Amino acid sequence: MSEGNGAAGASAFTGAVNLAEGFSQYSAYSAVGKAAQNQAEANARLIDKQAAEEIRLGNKQAAEYKKKGKLTQASQKTAMAAQGIEVSSGSALDILLETAEITETDVQTIKNNAWRSAYGMKSQAIETRAQGLFDRASAQAQANSSLITSGLKAAGNFNSAFGGPKSKPDSKLSAGTSAGASYRRSGK
Repeated sequence: MSEGNGAAGASAFTGAVNLAEGFSQYSAYSAVGKAAQNQAEANARLIDKQAAEEIRLGNKQAAEYKKKGKLTQASQKTAMAAQGIEVSSGSALDILLETAEITETDVQTIKNNAWRSAYGMKSQAIETRAQGLFDRASAQAQANSSLITSGLKAAGNFNSAFGGPKSKPDSKLSAGTSAGASYRRSGK
């Protein structure tokens, strides 16, 4: 094998290695992107479950508070009736109605706080999913870039090995002159 064929073979081999590396990097970046998106989705599902649990606990606390409010009203009624106070009218009724109103306001506050907390968690889950999609798209862009770069390197190596431009000096140009100077001297 001549020296030129050896160089061509080396260039061709390097081109094949470039392609193999490009496909390997493409696969790796793609896998990293998919794994990032899968992890983000798993995290978002966990956050969604936490939000649902927050609402469930809020509803449970509200129900317990409402029950305590009714027990308070019953105790007030019993105490007033034991003192001979008429509970169906006047100040006694106002006290019972105010207790019921305060209880209902507190119940709604407990539920609203749970929903607000769950809403924040749901927003976080949405952001987590979006970040996962972004991470996957970013990794895919890196994968595509590595594939294109390695393909271009391989093409350059194959071009050098199998018919790329030869670097022979131009016989029309003398050392130290440019193509323009040669053109002008010939009078063309």
